[in-house]
Amino acid sequence: MKTTNTLFVSPKKWFRPLATACLALFLFMGQAAAQPDEAAPDPSCDQEVISLFSDAYTDVPVDTWLTPWSSATGGGIIPIAGNDTRFYQNVDFLGIEMFGTPIDATAMTTFNVDVWTPNMTVFRVKLVEFDGATFVTEGEIALTPTQSGWNTFSIALADFANPALVTNPAFTLTSRSGLSQLIFSGLPTGTGEFYVDNIYFSDCAPPPPPPSTEVEVEFCIDLNCFPVSDAVALAGSFNNFNPGADFLMQDMGNRIYCKTLELDPGAYDFKFFFAQEQFEDLNGAGACVVSSPGAPTDGLARRITVEEGMPQSVTFGWETCEDNCPPPPTADIEFCLDLSPFSVVDAPAVAGTFNGFNPGADFLMEDMGNGIYCKTVTVPAGEQDFMFFFAQEQFEDLDITEDCIENSPTAPNGGLARRITVVQDVPQSLIYGWETCAASNPPAPSCPAPENVTVSYNCDGVVVLDWDIDDPYNRVQNYTVDIENGNQP
Repeated sequence: MKTTNTLFVSPKKWFRPLATACLALFLFMGQAAAQPDEAAPDPSCDQEVISLFSDAYTDVPVDTWLTPWSSATGGGIIPIAGNDTRFYQNVDFLGIEMFGTPIDATAMTTFNVDVWTPNMTVFRVKLVEFDGATFVTEGEIALTPTQSGWNTFSIALADFANPALVTNPAFTLTSRSGLSQLIFSGLPTGTGEFYVDNIYFSDCAPPPPPPSTEVEVEFCIDLNCFPVSDAVALAGSFNNFNPGADFLMQDMGNRIYCKTLELDPGAYDFKFFFAQEQFEDLNGAGACVVSSPGAPTDGLARRITVEEGMPQSVTFGWETCEDNCPPPPTADIEFCLDLSPFSVVDAPAVAGTFNGFNPGADFLMEDMGNGIYCKTVTVPAGEQDFMFFFAQEQFEDLDITEDCIENSPTAPNGGLARRITVVQDVPQSLIYGWETCAASNPPAPSCPAPENVTVSYNCDGVVVLDWDIDDPYNRVQNYTVDIENGNQP
């Protein structure tokens, strides 16, 4: 039981009325820090304990409660509701030392400390092992306190040796037979204040964590109305609207993508993302949309309320509050490519923003054997970039100086592509030559026949070509070909 603030409760508490009077004077002067209204909870461990500071147990010797190298003030005892409590201010870090009587906590399983703070957001506990004056090992755990209320931190000593749990994986508490320092630190740096009580090691197991209140919520997006959708993701107030945090998986090949999150009860804003369209534009999407200042693109998002013990599954279409994907406005576009200058053509295709620049999505067919290959594709309305491909040459190497060529960041082979504007329900037919904006490839340059050529032939299989040249001596040049042997003089 905690003692009351009564004179001569025990020999070590005879001074309490004086301390209380001083504290009252301090409060009257308007300079006191915030403090607890009640004492720290009574410890519940009734097994073996090594106590540094607690009215409930017999304390072992401690050299100092504030080392000279500490960056903090205080450390003295202040009674709170009749119970001794230590108080620290201006805290960056502070040391408590037991070099005179190092603590052998080998048989202990848990470190306990009760903390009350009006302003700290992080509270760190470090245990340091020495062999005499020689440092051996240390481990530090960071905790998140609730402000203006008592926090009972019961930390498994094994956690101080776990690289995944300590603040610095390079330092873990690999032994604890000579613990000589206890270091408290935290945030905010240099201005932290806290009260501590019930600092002890024990072989009592840490209390089980409170039951989770998290609820499973399945988010689904229907993308049936888009031919290509890469990197589909969910972004919301639960992940700072980061589309890289929660990618969705396609469900059974039906182009509905889902992800299940575990969320605490409360209200959450969210929207969807995929690579080809980026974030949704939810203007005019419907009644499920609310103003959400953190939402990208338009400051709008859907809102969902999560209630404890009530799992949910929600499905939406792209940029709508409906549960299916409304088809976007489209038009049929015939893409044709003149490949007549090429003797061998395999797998010709059109690739563009409408199919993720995937040459395997839309192969072209040869039209009437004339070297022109075509394919009609249903394309979403708006600006669309595209280029052609075939197996022998791969993707086109386009020139930005051509009139129809634009920068297109997702286009392969240089980030350049042709650009067209697609108008809803207005078909178009396009034909291009390879790597050009012209309607067909230019013909191969012809070789003009030389003038004034005389051809003679003899029975030995030799053809002689004679022609005039611009020569001041009016000489006649001749060129002889051996038809049978394929050589020339």
